[in-house]
Amino acid sequence: MIKFTSDILLFECIPSGNHPEKDQAIEASAILLDKSNFLEKAFYSKPIKTSLLDSVLTRHSELTGRSIEEFRKASRSINVAREFFQLFESDYILACYQPKSYTYLQRFAYKNGLQSKIDNQQVFSIWTIAYFYSRIVGLRKQPAFDTLLEICGITEKPKSTLDYLRTQAKILEKITEKITDL
Repeated sequence: MIKFTSDILLFECIPSGNHPEKDQAIEASAILLDKSNFLEKAFYSKPIKTSLLDSVLTRHSELTGRSIEEFRKASRSINVAREFFQLFESDYILACYQPKSYTYLQRFAYKNGLQSKIDNQQVFSIWTIAYFYSRIVGLRKQPAFDTLLEICGITEKPKSTLDYLRTQAKILEKITEKITDL
C-alpha cells in the first residue's frame, strides 16, 4: 500500500453555488484518516448559517440534505471555521475529491481570518489519483463517481456529506491497495 507521511484530512465545503468568489460555504465537513491504515481518527460536520431568510435556508437544505431547522440553529461562519480548524490543528495532508473543494476551503479560512491554518498545507485530489489509476488499468477516460464506486466494490451510495467523505476514504484506500498490487 502507498504510505503517506502525515495523516490525511479529507474535507468537503458545500457551497451555496458554483462561484468560489461569490458563494459561501454552507456546510463544512471533514474526516481525519490515519496515515498508515486509513482508519478514521476524528470527524466534523456542521451546517453554516449564512442567512435568516426561510427561502435561503430552504435552498441550503436542498443542497445539503440537512433540515431547515438545522440551518436555523447553525452557527455563523466564523464560529464554525474556528471550531473546524481548532479540531484539526495537527500536521496533516489535505485531501478532497475535486480541486474546486480546496478553493472553497481556502476561501472559508481566509474569509474568517484563519488563512494561516491552510497556507503551506500539502493538498492532493482523490479525483487525480483515480484518473491515474483508471489510465493504468486501461480505461480511456476518468470514471464518474458512480463508476468508481463500482470499480471499488462499494454498493451503498452516500446520503450525507459525511457519508460522502467516508465513501471517498474507502475509494482512496481501495485505489492505493490496487496501485500497490500492480
